[in-house]
Amino acid sequence: MFGGNNYYWLRVSSTRSESTAKKSFVYAAIILAVGPYLILTLSGLYAGTAFADTFAPNGDVSPMSAFGVVLKGLPIAIAAFALLGALAASISTSTTSLIGASSTATRDIYQKYYRPNATPKELTVPSKIITMVLGLLVWVLCFYPGGPLFLFAFSTAWLGPPSVLVLLGIWWKRTTMAGAFTGAVVGIGLTTLFTILELTNIFVLSQYTHIGVVGLITTILATVIVSLLTTPNIMGSPIGKITAITRLLTN
Repeated sequence: MFGGNNYYWLRVSSTRSESTAKKSFVYAAIILAVGPYLILTLSGLYAGTAFADTFAPNGDVSPMSAFGVVLKGLPIAIAAFALLGALAASISTSTTSLIGASSTATRDIYQKYYRPNATPKELTVPSKIITMVLGLLVWVLCFYPGGPLFLFAFSTAWLGPPSVLVLLGIWWKRTTMAGAFTGAVVGIGLTTLFTILELTNIFVLSQYTHIGVVGLITTILATVIVSLLTTPNIMGSPIGKITAITRLLTN
């Protein structure tokens, strides 16, 4: 989970049992290893070999479009099936995000503040409405200047700091809730700032280092310093610390 991305965390947080969460990671790892990752790896190797003069710096095409370049050289029937596979993968990814967001909004906002005693059946209709509202909200945000690029950039910028906090919560017992909160604010704040500066071409950080490196270093430093200056809230099991940090970040 920690080596993946936020979609894995959203998926496991929306499952109904720990057994389902564990099995989903195992099955997904097997499918991804022999499926999409292998296909993308072979496509990239083939594109770099067969179309070496097409991609930058020798050509004008971005290496990120290697899959599309390969599809143009394939028979139309094969290319069509490959495009359907890419579309299915994108829908799966967006669906996972929507499920995580809607389940969090339903449980932590609607049920917590409006219907604390609601049964799962009574939450069905509100959950559907919240899912539709969130979907429309994302659709509207895509028309904002920068479109999906801004959304993807910010989601990527906010991914690193929480992952660092989870790892610190597991392996460093001295981590405090105040330190975790400070680390999250500092890490997410700085990565957001540098993302805005780069997207507006005011300051391009990627010329010097990856934005994830900045998020990693600042989150660790802020978390460690504040944790050493504050009293630990939880000194028990790793699960207890993960739960405390997760609640702090989501509430």
